[in-house]
Amino acid sequence: SVAHSARAGAGWSTLLLLIGNGGAMAVLSVASLAVIDVLPFYFDYRGVWDSLVGYEGSYDTPVGLTAGILGVVVLLVALAGGRAQGYALRPCSLLLRPDLFVHSANIMLLAGVIPWWACQSHADATDLVDGWGYISGKACKWMMGMCLLPIARQSLWLNAAAAGFPEGVAFHRVTGWWCVAQVVIHSLCYTVTPALDAASDYEDWKHHLAHGNHTRGPECPGEFDGTQLHAVLAALRVYFWPWATRLSVETGEPEPNTLGVFILVGLIGTLAAISLSAFSLPRLRRARYDLFYVVHVPAAAFFIVLGAVHEFQMMVFVVPGVFAYFLDRTDFLNRTATSRFHHVTARVRLMTADWVRVDVAGPSLRSEAAYGTQFLYLRVPALGGESHAFSLAARCPSIVIKANGDWTRRLHELAQKQAAAALGIE
Repeated sequence: SVAHSARAGAGWSTLLLLIGNGGAMAVLSVASLAVIDVLPFYFDYRGVWDSLVGYEGSYDTPVGLTAGILGVVVLLVALAGGRAQGYALRPCSLLLRPDLFVHSANIMLLAGVIPWWACQSHADATDLVDGWGYISGKACKWMMGMCLLPIARQSLWLNAAAAGFPEGVAFHRVTGWWCVAQVVIHSLCYTVTPALDAASDYEDWKHHLAHGNHTRGPECPGEFDGTQLHAVLAALRVYFWPWATRLSVETGEPEPNTLGVFILVGLIGTLAAISLSAFSLPRLRRARYDLFYVVHVPAAAFFIVLGAVHEFQMMVFVVPGVFAYFLDRTDFLNRTATSRFHHVTARVRLMTADWVRVDVAGPSLRSEAAYGTQFLYLRVPALGGESHAFSLAARCPSIVIKANGDWTRRLHELAQKQAAAALGIE
């Protein structure tokens, strides 16, 4: 029995060790997925990848493999995040200082296209632009998946990283900006690429027609009947507009313009991302947070949905972050929704000309977390439906607010008016 207990204890120790290393294993799994998803573009070992994972000549990672690896990552994060709640762990340095890593990764992906292009035989400018378009789409997919991971106010992702929501916001911000930048690069490159192809095909058509033969037919009626500019505009029209008549380049017969559907959806998604980023500019966000929030959430949802329609793999990458957000905002699985607001009474004290203190009536918090690491969302009905997060200054709970923005200034003015009315001052 002693030997049995010893073996059982060793088994539990091994299990706890694996759980404790869940965060590191999750990072290793993500790194493995990055290698499988990105490196085949840069290095010519297609035969190896085709035999291992069945790429079938495509640079796209099989969806089943991607979903399987991400599923393993989610499981490991759940184990690591659940265990991290009971331990005082050091926060993940990547969340505390994400800028250098995220900037470097995106710049290296784009810069790596140049040596790849230089190593290609008979490559021209079209191939370089096409390579940038392809790799920027890959980077956009990764940035979108990463920027959605910390959007939940409380989640196992943040617990596994031993970080709070404020650290997650910094990571969300830098990855989100790069997501928008990459999708804009992707759209521009895949606008230039078909234009360059159409210009080249027009020259080939005229050359071969003069010699009594040709390599391929037009993609739309009348594409090669005018000037080279006319050919480019005609090709772009059938490329972006699904209702334009597309011709088979082999037979010349009309065929469904399914490519135009996916291209138009992607273009609309890019416009949604641009509008989202415009309202996320720091000056506008601080001055009109209410307008920022009203635009940010619907535009982000629109961008995600259209991006998933344009490229199905993007749907697989956004599921972990969206699901964590869903759990955080609902009572699913008997969790308490952190988005639920409770009507409480609060006492507001004017501290200085710029500072107010809000003491919320209710039981004190039992958590022993350090001051400033916990926060609450405050909504004042007299100021509208807008809500803002503030770090706790005491476990009463109590918060201290500076009149620094539009909403906080209106809160300060409301407190002054009510104080003056209570004292009978006109």
